[in-house]
Amino acid sequence: MDLKKPPKELGNKYYSTFVCDESVSAQADVAEGIGADFSKRTFVFVDYGQIDSRLAPEGKALGVICFMDYLSDWENLPEDEYKAKKEEVTQIFIDRLDKLIPGIKEEIEYYEMGTPKTIKRYTLNPGGAAYGFAQIPEQAGRKRIPQKSPIDNLYFASAQTMPGHGFTGAILGGYFCAEQLLKK
Repeated sequence: MDLKKPPKELGNKYYSTFVCDESVSAQADVAEGIGADFSKRTFVFVDYGQIDSRLAPEGKALGVICFMDYLSDWENLPEDEYKAKKEEVTQIFIDRLDKLIPGIKEEIEYYEMGTPKTIKRYTLNPGGAAYGFAQIPEQAGRKRIPQKSPIDNLYFASAQTMPGHGFTGAILGGYFCAEQLLKK
């Protein structure tokens, strides 16, 4: 979400905040609640304005709400129901965030929600998994796709290459690719 001002001006002190329902008292409770009602589901708020990310213009900020979900909750809905559910779920999480950081709702300039259906559409990841294919020992580390291909001048940079999944994997994959190109 694009914010008119950094959440730290509203009192937020943290880069990332995990928000659990009051029914969660142990880590195992989080796993049990993955398919829970959205009003009770654990989520994380990432406030990129806490770091010098340069993802937003001066005086503004970018924030992200993330939570676990399943493709089965989205894939067979007619388009109008899908859009209505996206908006309903978005508002649930924005309202929950506003309880955590009072006033943030009024500072939102733009928001968009990506679902597992969105991820599947753009990445073809199985089940709309945000981090792609299962990270299993057989694919770990140097066993993943290398940045340099056998074809001259063809390189790969993504979370599917070595070292692997997630934002950090994508960032490091890009770094390792750039490093190889610069050495060449």
